[in-house]
Amino acid sequence: MFIMDPGDIDRQEITTGMLPASGSPGTEPDTAERGVRATPWFTPQRHGGDTLIIEVPAWAAHPDPTRPALDARAHLAACADQLRHHGHQITELLHTALPHLTDTPLLRATDTPLTALRQLADQWDPRTGGERLLQPGLMTPARLDGITLWTHRLPIRTAALLRRALGPADEHTAPVAARLDALLREWTSEYEQRFRPTWIPVARQAAHQANTVQAAVELGLRTV
Repeated sequence: MFIMDPGDIDRQEITTGMLPASGSPGTEPDTAERGVRATPWFTPQRHGGDTLIIEVPAWAAHPDPTRPALDARAHLAACADQLRHHGHQITELLHTALPHLTDTPLLRATDTPLTALRQLADQWDPRTGGERLLQPGLMTPARLDGITLWTHRLPIRTAALLRRALGPADEHTAPVAARLDALLREWTSEYEQRFRPTWIPVARQAAHQANTVQAAVELGLRTV
């Protein structure tokens, strides 16, 4: 479980473009804050509860889920560096193609994962505030494997989204499209070689989610 700071959701919703930043042109003061607080994320807080986000895995690796991870600090720093490097590559390609593209929902949507790349890198990196993940008992090989998985997966999703936003390549966007295609082949191959997961049957996925919700409720009741 990764416990977010109270302001994490606010910052993510605003900086990824899902809501306008407070005070931006054409926006009344505190519009963004009111908008975020009105979302289902915060409904439990209005009634004295908390928000629990459960990422139910469809695939599983098999690292030890209990013992402390070895070299977690170095591994987290490497994951953060990889996110930043891939994010920089995608951002450069986006800026190169942008003058030749029309505004579309797909193009605008690319900003969201690009921002998430930067935010996750800073939250994971022990050198820039990722110490929360290194608390005793929190970082296990299984959790570190999950972070590594997202380090591969998120840049692939972002590059693929930008590639779709380009549409059929023309004389201006063909070099960017070719570079994105090459990156996607390279990153997908690395992902496939790094992970050999086992599919989790849907019934077990559903049971895992239900058990997690029940455990969270029981824990919450004991701490009230």
